Amino acid sequence: ASQGDKKDWVYDLEIALLRNEIDMAVHSGKDVPVDIESGTELTSVLQRENPLDVFVGKFDSKLQRRICFDEVPQGGIIGTASLRRRAFLLSLRSDLQIVDHRGNVTTRLKKLEESPDLHGIILACAGLKRLELTDLDYESFAPAQILPAVNQGTIAAQMRSESADIKELLSAIVDPPTQAMFLAERTCAIVLQGDCNSS
Repeated sequence: ASQGDKKDWVYDLEIALLRNEIDMAVHSGKDVPVDIESGTELTSVLQRENPLDVFVGKFDSKLQRRICFDEVPQGGIIGTASLRRRAFLLSLRSDLQIVDHRGNVTTRLKKLEESPDLHGIILACAGLKRLELTDLDYESFAPAQILPAVNQGTIAAQMRSESADIKELLSAIVDPPTQAMFLAERTCAIVLQGDCNSS
């Protein structure tokens, strides 16, 4: 049964942790819900990557480049599966049509190129950076335009609360400033009762 959008991403791994089938699960920080399974805990690892959201426009053969966000025509179609991104996009331009667009980064880019209707898609800059898609043209949204999701750009490691050896192992790759931001943002989401619909 579905646990809710974010929980679906991590639930099976959490159960595997609790059954001692795995020792650690690694997640995109923004995909971890506030209600993690009892008996597990989280830490962020590595330095935070760029947390901003970006627009990747359709390639225009006449322009010989991808279109910019400002070049999306009136009533243009933008792909995203995020309710947060949808709300911010419509606040920027109420004329836009926002359609459901899912999959990993490679799949989403392929769908953009193959779709006769899409004018562009919204992705996390961190994913593009980590995949080293250096030849891909995109433009970043300022936080005042589209506020990034909680913990976007972070990598989270989840382990059993009793696993002192795993905690010690992970401590060597924890970036203290990122860890402070990671915990602060999660605490804020918990206080505000954030869930899958808030990101």
